[in-house]
Amino acid sequence: MYRLEGKGKIKLQKFLSDATKLGIVAVGNSLRNDDGVALFLGKSLKKNFEHVYITEQAPENFIYKLLSEEYTHILIVDAAEMNLSPGRSALIQKEELVGGKIMTHSIPISFFNHLMERLEVSVLILGIQPKDRSFGQKLTPEVKKGAEKLLEIILHSLSFLKDSENKEDS
Repeated sequence: MYRLEGKGKIKLQKFLSDATKLGIVAVGNSLRNDDGVALFLGKSLKKNFEHVYITEQAPENFIYKLLSEEYTHILIVDAAEMNLSPGRSALIQKEELVGGKIMTHSIPISFFNHLMERLEVSVLILGIQPKDRSFGQKLTPEVKKGAEKLLEIILHSLSFLKDSENKEDS
């Protein structure tokens, strides 16, 4: 795991700078408070970047769409139990996904990641530490603040994309 306060930010920028065509998948559950943090990020990113897919718990539902768009890189954003302070973000390595214990959906992200890599699509997983996953539809203040900071990092990192097709026309 690489925290975004250090090496993670550099790895994210490198990942995006290598992308010819990028898709972003925001995964979450809007009925479980902080588990919806990636949905908040996805909706915010969609205002500036057209290739964002917002899904409630099932990224596998977008496999066909992701493949038909011929993305070279896919960034998956999701709430993840990483033993960090609430609202902190980190890049999650595929070795950490064994058994799908970090993420919170029906089919483990590790399966989705493995499928994309077999199809020669580079995948990077960005986790955000939740605080409260009880029933509700509000982000805790710490997680919302972390998400807003992460949004700035991602938007800045998107400026490193090679292909201007990835950016919305102004």
